[in-house]
Amino acid sequence: MKKLVLTNIVMLVIIIFLSMSYFQPKESGIENILEIINENPSAKYFLRAYPEARVQGYVISKDIIEREIDEIREDCGPDFEEKAYWKFQYTEQKQNKTMTIWMDPQTRETICIVQELLNQDVVIPFGIKQTRKDLSVKKGQTLKENIYFYNINGNETYYVEIDVLEKPPWRIEVKPPVHLYKPMGKDPIEMNVKVEPSKLELVKPEKHPPDESYIEVDGIEGFVKSKPVELTFYTPRPAPFKEYEKEKFNLKLNITSSYFRGMRSFHYESQILNYTITLT
Repeated sequence: MKKLVLTNIVMLVIIIFLSMSYFQPKESGIENILEIINENPSAKYFLRAYPEARVQGYVISKDIIEREIDEIREDCGPDFEEKAYWKFQYTEQKQNKTMTIWMDPQTRETICIVQELLNQDVVIPFGIKQTRKDLSVKKGQTLKENIYFYNINGNETYYVEIDVLEKPPWRIEVKPPVHLYKPMGKDPIEMNVKVEPSKLELVKPEKHPPDESYIEVDGIEGFVKSKPVELTFYTPRPAPFKEYEKEKFNLKLNITSSYFRGMRSFHYESQILNYTITLT
């Protein structure tokens, strides 16, 4: 990663002078501020992607936070506390990319990261990422493969059901399995996963629920939240000291997505995913 340019260091010097009225002098310094910024994972990613980005820093007093708390909480959530913060603003003007980091000045902990929506014209109401179509596994071994479902800037929540139309003569486990979902006030629906609308993220979040993944989608800059479904194939055990020829099997999945209007569910679309599995 490139070091911060001179104009960025000047801005950091301003932060230091402003900080003296709030922190003890021994707690602040150019080296200290630079170290904080250089070690922040989100800042690292942004500056690696946009090395000419401008970095500005501010000390935001508690009074200002209290006046703007409603607007700040729209971006950072309802738990954002009313107290003083460090605020770092990263701007890449040519590509119109911005990122704001709110940091606790006492603990140096990153409290909130706000990113500008990338490619604001991108809307994918429902998408599927099939990472591979050709799979290979040795006889007697277990094979795992993920399918990712996502919804970029859509306006509906989709309920995905996976139906196995054709498969090899082995046991296949789908996780999460298809189950009956009973939302309050609506008719029950069979599904494997629920896919809610999400925005593109400039930086891949380090922490997220275990049933979510952040993936890259071809032709789109950024990371999108997805719901993975894991397929596990349990192949038969080979007989000892016996050679086998390679065998090819087909796997065909029907992916059905639905949404709710009022109490009733409606079909959105169905897609077929095909795989070729080579057993060696």
